[in-house]
Amino acid sequence: MQKALSILVGILTIGVAAASAQSKCFENNGLKDGHSVEMSISGKTVTGSFSIAPDYDTDRVKRYEFTGMIAGSVISVKFPDQTPVEVPSSPSTKRWTLVRTTSGEKLRVTLYGKNYTTNKWGSYTADYTMCKDPHDEAASTAKRITFAKGTTAWASDLSFTSKGEKKSYKLGLRSGQKVSVLAPGCGISFFYPDKTPYEEGTAIDTWGSDKLPQSGDYLFVISPAGEPGVCKVRFEAR
Repeated sequence: MQKALSILVGILTIGVAAASAQSKCFENNGLKDGHSVEMSISGKTVTGSFSIAPDYDTDRVKRYEFTGMIAGSVISVKFPDQTPVEVPSSPSTKRWTLVRTTSGEKLRVTLYGKNYTTNKWGSYTADYTMCKDPHDEAASTAKRITFAKGTTAWASDLSFTSKGEKKSYKLGLRSGQKVSVLAPGCGISFFYPDKTPYEEGTAIDTWGSDKLPQSGDYLFVISPAGEPGVCKVRFEAR
């Protein structure tokens, strides 16, 4: 009986610890490359990863695992395997700060890079804001597509000024419909009406389905597949 009670207490302790863990995500899209920090805080222990997408190319993301401790708003971080070149090499323990603002929480990180005004290299601080939900972010700027009467297609020329730029579109479709999206030179991703992301990630140049599984608004996201420039997109549904 006592052994069973001890096991139960242990299970409950683990469950409480897991339930108390906080997950946080921060990003900075104002730098040369896309940066994001994901972390889990359990008590005073911190584990996470620092991710960098060169030129905002999500297919080339580099992740650097880190561990650390938190005391108040200060997080002491170490990279056990490899330190990103974007972070100062010394000291070995990096100190980041959680900053609370009226618009939400921010993560203040010390980075290392080139100051293009002085043409010198050095350390500087950058604020990372809380990660946005990918679906909600795309939906907030999405353009509603409607086909002209008697037609089954819609097309437009798109212009991108950076690799990280995206354009989103909402298209109301029915379960069982056949649909195709053509965007030569661009990436095509989307969310189903239930907000689930496309399971294959991003298609290049073209995407299609002979039989859609859901009815409702499909949220399509178009982005440059290579260098930014002009891309023609065409939606067709039957």
